[in-house]
Amino acid sequence: MRLPRFVVLALVTFLVDIKAPLTAALSKVLAHSLTDHWRHSPTRRLIRFTPDEERGITVPTDELANLLKKGESADAVFKLMTLDKVGDDLLNSPQLTTWITYMMDYNAMYPKNKQISLISILRKNYPDEDLIRIIETAKKVPSTEGMASNLQLELTQKWLTKGISPGVIFKAMALDKVGDDLLNSPKLTTWITYMKDYNAKYPKNRPISLFSTLMKNYPDDDLVRIMEKARKVSSTKAMAERFQLELVHKWLAEMKTPQDIFTKLRIEDVGNHLFKSPRLELWVKYVDNYNKNSPDKDKVNLMTILKTIYMYNDENMVNLLIEGKKVAATKKLATRVQTYQMSFWLGERKPPSKVFELLKLNEAKDASLLENTFFKAWFQYSFDFRSAQISTLKKYYTDDVIADIIIKAREISGMDDIAQRLHTQQFAYWLASRRSPDALFSQLYLGKTSALFENPRFFLWIDYVSYFSDRSPKLRVDMLTILTVLSQKIGEEKMIRTLMAATHSPVRRTKSTAIELLKAQFKQWLEKNTDPLRVHYLVRGNENPANALVYKQYKIAYTSYFQNRKNRPRNS
Repeated sequence: MRLPRFVVLALVTFLVDIKAPLTAALSKVLAHSLTDHWRHSPTRRLIRFTPDEERGITVPTDELANLLKKGESADAVFKLMTLDKVGDDLLNSPQLTTWITYMMDYNAMYPKNKQISLISILRKNYPDEDLIRIIETAKKVPSTEGMASNLQLELTQKWLTKGISPGVIFKAMALDKVGDDLLNSPKLTTWITYMKDYNAKYPKNRPISLFSTLMKNYPDDDLVRIMEKARKVSSTKAMAERFQLELVHKWLAEMKTPQDIFTKLRIEDVGNHLFKSPRLELWVKYVDNYNKNSPDKDKVNLMTILKTIYMYNDENMVNLLIEGKKVAATKKLATRVQTYQMSFWLGERKPPSKVFELLKLNEAKDASLLENTFFKAWFQYSFDFRSAQISTLKKYYTDDVIADIIIKAREISGMDDIAQRLHTQQFAYWLASRRSPDALFSQLYLGKTSALFENPRFFLWIDYVSYFSDRSPKLRVDMLTILTVLSQKIGEEKMIRTLMAATHSPVRRTKSTAIELLKAQFKQWLEKNTDPLRVHYLVRGNENPANALVYKQYKIAYTSYFQNRKNRPRNS
């Protein structure tokens, strides 16, 4: 004997509305049985069943009107239409739209009854895990995105009201199963919002953080992979780097040694492609923090570990550093490892000249040495070694090249200190080796230049002349000495023409030096009683007005000088 339909509906309503002491499992079994009974009742002719239950059963409008008139609850009709079986695509079901209309009509017709909402019915019929999937599926469809967002907001508000921990919601949203793409998951964004709202609503509870939740749900190996993936995406890079630092602090709190972390990260698997491993940076960061928090006796030089594991010799390591510094993405990391390498060599008391060769700096044959990315590091190494850098440079370079290195270092931003140190050391070396201005002029090949005052070496030589004079009282030199050297090296005529041209230079030092030398030359000419006609020839007085003016000035000075000498008393 089959139960009449009104009996079935009454029983379904009973199951949904009363708070009878039935277990959840028993309620589910009974509800399923009653729905199945309804499908096989004589009223089945009023309902058209679809071939599957993915969209729910279509109930004719007149039948729904009858059910509404008889006061059938929205929950009972929800099950009748098998909307509790549709699953992930529920919000896109036409039958759900029909049911929502029924629910609204029911609330309007029976205002004294408990008002029904879509979210309350969904939560009765789907566990939160399934409901989250339903919402996420609907958010991908433009036509249901708005409804899904509203349901999501209602759902999170109900969680907050009940004080459900973000940790529970993390699992309900299956975020513990996402894996490597976790930080790029839209669901995680939703969860983070809930976490913040929860912390704000329950300030007396221990605050929940994303990282602490990740640690509870993912082992370290998985966390490392998640962060590696997230660092490749600009929108999550900063978050990933922040989490890396938190992971470092976690390991420090666990008293992990750098060797432990090296093994955990499996960096040894990369072999000769050390700087291609994104995990190396995380390990170096850990070593940095480990050393910062350890007494000197416990500090670790990561080169000790790398050399032990990879059996690297100095040449291998330098080759790896060279390759690492060529790539923009690994340059910063390679520079950090380079610092440890220098410290390692310093501990071994490896001579700066040997390090110079290991870094292949000696392969540069001129001032291009300064362009080598290792040069600054080597310079600092020599300083820490208490060794004058110039003593190494003069093993590989002649005086003229060293002069060019000093000159170029002055022009490069950030190398002022290097230029000054090399300048001081080189001048001291030249003086100690009794290098005269005359000899240095030749060694700098200044006699072979066609534009002396345009050659930076010339002004370096001028500086040395002054340096030499100040420190050699018995061999004191002045502008006349410079003129003598210039005259001997390039000839008087070429020297005068060079001076004349340099007085018109737009470069301040060039012009001022030329004028000072020309004044000294005038004085020398006067003292030697040089005929004005000779000077006219030397300065090419008829070549242009400027030269003519120089000649005229000399002639006036010459006349005045000898007139004064003629009128001077003999006993004066």
